[in-house]
Formats: sequence, structure tokens, C-alpha cells
Amino acid sequence: MAMLTIAIPSKNEVFLRKTILDVLEKATGDIEVLPILDGYDLPAEEIVVDPRVRYIRLPAASFSQKRHGVNLAISQAKGKYVMSLDAHCMMAKGFDVQLAKDHHPNWVQIPRRNRLDAVKWSLQPQSDNRPPIDYEYIMFPPLMNDHSIHGFKWDTRTLANSDKQIDDTIQFQGSCWFMTKKWFDKMGFMQVEGYTGWGQEAEEISMTTWKNGGRVVTNKNTWYAHLHKGPVHGRMYHLSREENRRSYDYSYHKWLIENKDFFIGLIEKFAPLPGWPPNWKEKLWPSDTTIISNNSTNKKKMEKTMATKNNTTIIYITSNIENLKFEHKIRKELENNSHGLPIISVSRKPTKFGKNICVGDVPLCSSSTLKQILVGLEAAKTKYAILAKDDYVYPPEYFTQTPPSDDRLYQNANVWVLGDKYWQTNHFEFAQIGNRKHWIDMIKAALKDQKDWEPVGVSLTLHNTNQTDWVTENAIINIKSTSGLRRFPSVRRDAYPKRGLPYWGLATELKTKLGV
Repeated sequence: MAMLTIAIPSKNEVFLRKTILDVLEKATGDIEVLPILDGYDLPAEEIVVDPRVRYIRLPAASFSQKRHGVNLAISQAKGKYVMSLDAHCMMAKGFDVQLAKDHHPNWVQIPRRNRLDAVKWSLQPQSDNRPPIDYEYIMFPPLMNDHSIHGFKWDTRTLANSDKQIDDTIQFQGSCWFMTKKWFDKMGFMQVEGYTGWGQEAEEISMTTWKNGGRVVTNKNTWYAHLHKGPVHGRMYHLSREENRRSYDYSYHKWLIENKDFFIGLIEKFAPLPGWPPNWKEKLWPSDTTIISNNSTNKKKMEKTMATKNNTTIIYITSNIENLKFEHKIRKELENNSHGLPIISVSRKPTKFGKNICVGDVPLCSSSTLKQILVGLEAAKTKYAILAKDDYVYPPEYFTQTPPSDDRLYQNANVWVLGDKYWQTNHFEFAQIGNRKHWIDMIKAALKDQKDWEPVGVSLTLHNTNQTDWVTENAIINIKSTSGLRRFPSVRRDAYPKRGLPYWGLATELKTKLGV
């Protein structure tokens, strides 16, 4: 057989030497072994001296460099075939030759997975009727620890398909995989940007391979045994929870949002999956088009009428009290995400943004803000209007919908406040869309007792207008700077804050990006 290169990532792994020696003993073909030492070195007695073994040392970093290390090892690989193997695994005799014999160019193979007793270095005795692990499925909902795609062993499929020695699998653990170096390079594995240095490797490999016409298969003609560390052995190294969540968020957004149609097709290929309800599509993507009525628990579908420059105008409201550099970043974000919709900015100072209307040094209060909205609505010519504010950022899909009814306003209920984390809020006043003429009538009715710009008590959400909520897939973010009118916004105490959100990333990174 052609040579196989085996990359073994390690971060303070105590069973690395045993794993290397086991691989050297069990392989019957031409191999090279590339252990990857992530930010540490080994004492002399732990180093395996063998012409087939070549250590790769990565400089110390505050995060896991598993993806970086695998990429470096594969770039140096001499083998036609490449494998990644956890540093706490035992192999079957001749595993390398069997996998190469069964392989096809666009396949990723996963050997049957057994359970390892690492102390005795033997297969773990079975005290119950658990089968070996041939298949995994994607758990439902894929929303654990904020957002993630997470696999779990699929025993029923293992038993049902016991007669198939090589079979398709939707998911695998990631502790061992086998493919050609050519396929690894063609697919662009392992992607560091977005995924970060650790986490979701199996998801990236499986999804990318299936999407590009390949196959991910379990091969029961050979096996490996993997140690489940658990409380006995521990992780053996520090893992950044924040880095892990970033990887989860990125993977979720990439496959369930950016590649939604592909993901649906993949789930349907392997359906039914354990724990997945019949209405799983509606449960996973309700917010693409969902309206939630305040007066009813029934959900209705939003009409697929897209916002265009011919039917929708953005009304941008600013009090001109924010830091100018900060507001420029807000406006740039709005321009980038608003799909070319016309913008009317209504300001207290002359402002070069869209078509500007300056109302002068009017009082800073809710009624003035509401009247600014009215001025913008009256200047617009389109049927619909959508609201934006100088201390909010909006995802692109916020600017794609039009209201399904002309007799009410629609406020987006997916609004979060940016702090050290993201905090969910019940204030949606600057996340509204509606029929422009209806909106004008409602504001005029609310301000009927106002003289000029004198302050009056009024709600920006116009609760007497049969208000209806809607939600976008990605959140709208309210940024509270030290310059704003309300530095301490109301947030929901019944909802946990999040370090990161899909599309926006970590709260700390968004704050840095926006300069707050």
C-alpha cells in the first residue's frame, strides 16, 4: 500500500507514548507518525525514538492549536493517505492496510470505535449489552451551550445495520479519521478562521465532504479503541470555554443558516434521527418568517414579499450626541447590511447620511424622537418604512422583509443589549417596520396634544396600534455607550446572558470593533 501519515495532536496527554508505540506495533504497511506537541515538550524518557516518528512542536499559546497542528502535520505529510488520531487510542492489527484497501478517493473513513481501558491498555470489558460505536447522529435541537452541532452514539442504527461492513454515517466523534491527502487539501481542511483552534472538527469534515459529493463512511472491517477520559483521567489540559463557544456558534451559523438547504437534505437522507420531531424544520427555523401576535399564541407565516428600494425606505434617527467615530461605524454597518435600500436620516445637527433632514436643537425626549420618525416617514415616498437608530446594529435579514398587513406595526423581538456579554431585552422600539401611511396616522394620533416640539408623555412603541412581534434569525444589537440617553437599559432577568451570538461573534470583539 501507499504510505499513510498519522497525525497525533497532543496537549499534555499522558497516554501519547503508549498511543505512538501501539500504532507502530499494529500497522503492517508503510507509515509515518507525526505527534504534535501543542505548546509543551516531553521529558527524554517519553520520546519515542523510531525512524518512522517525527515530532512537531508548536509554540505555547493561550488556546488549543489542534487545527493548526493537524494542518502543519498534513502539509509535511509524505503519505498518500492521512489520518488524525487522538493521543489516547489503541488500534487493530493491520488497520492501515485495511483502510487503504477499502478506500475511495472522495471518502472519509471512520473505523469502528471500541472503548479503551487505558490503564490496562486493552479493550474495556463490557458489563452491559452496549454495542461498539459505528454511527453517530446529530442531536436535536442542535443548540447545546448556546449554539452547536453535537453528535451522540446511534446504537439502534448500529444494531439495525450490523450486516453492512461499510456504511454511510452522518456524524462521527472526531477522534479518528482517514482520507487521502488530496481530498484533505481539496476540501480546505482544517479551517481555523471561524472554527478557531479546537472544536467541531468532525462536523466540518462530515458536512463539507457530504456537501461536495463525497461520502463519510464507517468501516467495520477494522477498529480502534478510544479512551473516554471522564472524571478518572480528566481533560489533561485547559480548554477555553469561550473559544469552544465561538467554534459552536460559527459551525451552527455556517451549516444551519448559510447552508440551510444542504443541511435539510442531509438530515432527510438519514431520517428518522433519534429525538427529532416530525416538525423539526419549523422548530429549527421558526424565526425566518414568524410573527407572534401579542393577543394570541398562534403563529402565522410572514408573506415572502421582499423589501426593495422601490417599496421600502429606512428611517434613520439620530440625536447627534454619540461619539462621532462610533456613529460613523454604526452608519457603515447599516450601509453594508441594508441591501441598497434608500435611507432618510433625521437629525438634530446636519448629518451627511442618506437624504438628511435636520430638525434643529429640539428637546431630547421620547416625543421628539417620535416626531423625528414622523418627519422621516412624511418625507419618504415608498409604501413601507423600516426604522434604524444611531446606537443599534442590524443583521442583513432585518432589511429584507415587508409587513404582511398594512393595518399594524411590527416590532422585532430579537433585540439584545451589548455589554461585557449580550443581554436580552424587551425594548423593541427601534426595531420596527410598517406601512408608512398607517405609521404616520398612528404617530399623529399619539402626538395630537403636542405643540411644536414640546415634550409630552408618549410611548415609542405605540401600544394602541395593535402591535405585533416578529423575529429575525440573527439578533439586533443595542449598544449602550457612555454618550447615550439611557446608559443603563432594562434587560430580561429571566434570560441568561451570552458571551457570543451568531453573526455578531463575541460581545467583547463587537465592542472592540465598534469602539465602545
